[in-house]
Amino acid sequence: GRIAQFGVALPPRVIETPQNLENFFRTHGRIRPPEPLAVYQLQLQAQRLRLSSGFDQLLCLETLNVEHYEHQIEAALTALRDMRGRALLADEVGLGKTIEAGIVMKELILRGLVRTVLVLTPASLTEQWREEFAAKFDEEFTVMNTPAEWAKVQAAEEGRWLVSLDRAKLKRHSESILARE
Repeated sequence: GRIAQFGVALPPRVIETPQNLENFFRTHGRIRPPEPLAVYQLQLQAQRLRLSSGFDQLLCLETLNVEHYEHQIEAALTALRDMRGRALLADEVGLGKTIEAGIVMKELILRGLVRTVLVLTPASLTEQWREEFAAKFDEEFTVMNTPAEWAKVQAAEEGRWLVSLDRAKLKRHSESILARE
């Protein structure tokens, strides 16, 4: 097996007391004191992201609060690899389109590739998708219904929006969506 090195080295000597620790960091200025565990874990995750090439492996799966199936993983990988994350997901009812969309979304967010997310759904499902994205993917979406919400989209640098297909097809709204490019 291959072992990846993450730029971490052991100190040249054992440090036994706080005074030795202070001296060590003073004499080895480029080495900083240890960070809290959460920061270390984020740095480790960032290194993993840097080392991963393409979308051969989904990194977001361990962060999800959802049971997923192989066909959902394959659909997400196809959307990411072949469609740059922009896909029309059209499966039979109950096969997990919300989960497929959520996996694509979380993977792109985790890799720092997107800051805005727009999901188009049938009008009868916008609230259900909003609830599922919150519960399963820890992402809060705004359902675009009012003119004030549409105005926010134009000014926002990042956000999560759900729009019904019928509303998105209206000329004033479709122009607003397309202007985001």
